Amino acid sequence: MTKPLIRYDDILGDLKKLGLQKGDLVNIKASLKSIGQVDGGAKTLLDALIAVVGEEGTIVTEAFVNMYHKDRDAKKNIVTQDTKSYAGAFANEILKHPNVCRSTHPVQKFAAVGSLAKDLMERHTPDSRPYDVLKEMIFRGGKNIRIGGLEKVVGVGTTHVALDDMKIKQKRYHLSVYYKDGGELKKFKICWANGCKRVFNNLISLFFERNAVISKGEIGKAEAIITDMKKTYDIEIELLKSDLKNFRCNDPTCINCNLAWEHTPKRPLRTIYALLKEKEFGHAYWAFTMIFNRNYQPRED
Repeated sequence: MTKPLIRYDDILGDLKKLGLQKGDLVNIKASLKSIGQVDGGAKTLLDALIAVVGEEGTIVTEAFVNMYHKDRDAKKNIVTQDTKSYAGAFANEILKHPNVCRSTHPVQKFAAVGSLAKDLMERHTPDSRPYDVLKEMIFRGGKNIRIGGLEKVVGVGTTHVALDDMKIKQKRYHLSVYYKDGGELKKFKICWANGCKRVFNNLISLFFERNAVISKGEIGKAEAIITDMKKTYDIEIELLKSDLKNFRCNDPTCINCNLAWEHTPKRPLRTIYALLKEKEFGHAYWAFTMIFNRNYQPRED
C-alpha cells in the first residue's frame, strides 16, 4: 500500500499551527524521515519554512563537515564552502538555495537564508568559537525548532553554547581538517567539548517544566516543538553552575560520561565490562584507549 504524500501545503499549515511566525529568527533541527514521505523532499520543508517566516525572517541550520583522525585523509579532503555536510538532507538542501550564506568556520559551519543570514554567517570565521552563531541568536531573540522525536533529533542547540561558555573540558581524540585562507593551506584542530546525546535529550522535559517550550505540535507525522533559545540557555547555564553532574547520564556503557569529562570520576573497568557484556567490542576498545587519552578540549593555550 502506497503511503500518502505529505505536500507543501500540509507542511505550511503545520508550521503555522505550531506557531512559527513572520519575522522569526529560527534554528532548525529536523529529521526529514520522521515527517513522512514528503513530496519534493527537503526542498519542500525549506520552502515552507521560508514562506512562513517571510523576507523579514531568517532560517539557520547546522551544515557541519567531517574531521579526520589521519593527516593524510584530511589533506585529501580539503574543506571548501562547497563541502557537503554530514548533518543530513535538510542541511544539504539549504546549501543549494540561491540566497544561502554559509559561515567560514572550517568545521562547525552553519548555513542560513533570510534577512540576517549574511550578518550572522560573516561573523562566524576560523577565529570564532564553534557555536558562536547560536550564541548570537540567543541574544537576538532566536527560537529553535525540533522536528522529530528524541531518537532522531539531538537537543536544541543551546546546550553546546552553554558547555563552551562554561569551558567544560572533555577528552577528545585528535581530529583536524585542512582549509584554504587567502590561498594559504591551513590546518584546523578540534578545540571544543561535545557532550552526551542522552543528557541533551533528557533536558527536553526540563524545558517543558520551566516554560522554555513556546509550543508543541506535529509537522507531518513528526512531533515538533519550538523553544526559546535564551530560556533554554539560561536553564543550562544554571544547571552547569549548580552541579556538573547534571550533565552526566547514568548509562554504564557511555564512554563520554564515564571516561571523558574532566570533572567526573573515571570508571574504566566498569565501562569496559558493561560494553563487553553488551558485545560492543569496538566501543570497548575505544573505551580502553580513552584511559590513556590526555587530550582535553578546550585547552587553556
